[in-house]
Amino acid sequence: MRQLWIAVAILGGMLALTAWNVTVMHQQVQPIVEELHQAAAAAREEDWPRAEALTQTIREQWQEQVPYLQMVHAHEHTDEATLSLQTLEGALASRSPGEYATAAARMAGTLEIILHRERLTAENLL
Repeated sequence: MRQLWIAVAILGGMLALTAWNVTVMHQQVQPIVEELHQAAAAAREEDWPRAEALTQTIREQWQEQVPYLQMVHAHEHTDEATLSLQTLEGALASRSPGEYATAAARMAGTLEIILHRERLTAENLL
């Protein structure tokens, strides 16, 4: 019986760590997603100084988050988001509103996939 309670305690600890990880990832990644939407809106309005400032902020925040994300999440999506950021920066340099908005949407989508895959759901547990 004692072994059962030890197993239950271990399982409870794992679930608690998973819930903590979801919270941390959401706090780290969601602001980047929101700034990507703001940057895309600025590019559509051709407010390039604002889009450039937001892109710089996004780059800095992303670089801070990459080590943690690579530790707890599949590298595939992290690498994809990094490539999307590079595409975003290229579209910023060419001052192309359509390309910039597309790159921002692609990166935001990749980050939302990362968040979705880390949520504590039955789908993710199986």
